Amino acid sequence: MDVAPFLIVGLGNPGPAYQNTRHNIGAIQLKYLGDYFRMAKWRSRFSGLYTDARRGKHSLALLFPQTFMNLSGESVKQAVEKLGIPVSQILVFHDEVDLPLGTVKVKIGGGTSGHRGLISLVEHLESPDFIRIRMGIGRPCGDMINHVLGCFEPLEDQKIPQILEKSTAITEAILNNGPTYAMNAFNGNRQ
Repeated sequence: MDVAPFLIVGLGNPGPAYQNTRHNIGAIQLKYLGDYFRMAKWRSRFSGLYTDARRGKHSLALLFPQTFMNLSGESVKQAVEKLGIPVSQILVFHDEVDLPLGTVKVKIGGGTSGHRGLISLVEHLESPDFIRIRMGIGRPCGDMINHVLGCFEPLEDQKIPQILEKSTAITEAILNNGPTYAMNAFNGNRQ
């Protein structure tokens, strides 16, 4: 009997205008992870960009919804239904304004904090109980929309490689030892 793959989702908005925005840090991480795992070429599937491969004992499916952030759940639901993936085997990278830039934390389930991509996922999956890798982008002093849809400033941009490496290490920990282990190992006050 085949085991369902682990679905790894990077939230963001499609298109060049959004490519390097704070809101797309999840999609940036997903592309980095695809390169790190040497995944096959990305192709159009499930209203998104998709690739899959085996990584050790796990089958992995990576998905970047092309439905725009607010409708991400539509794409993810298609993949979940077609591939038979349980909610407990869904890992989602997303931007988090409640964490400072550079902070990355693991969470299972819980609320959405008003994040429309997460709201869409919860609605379409009918469950909040997927694994989240919350990638801090910081809370702005001014307008929230301009902040999340804005590009990283040069000093912020310098932190991106470390953030991607940490998120990748967290992903490996989840795959090898489970999300509870990853939370205990990475959610401390250490940056």
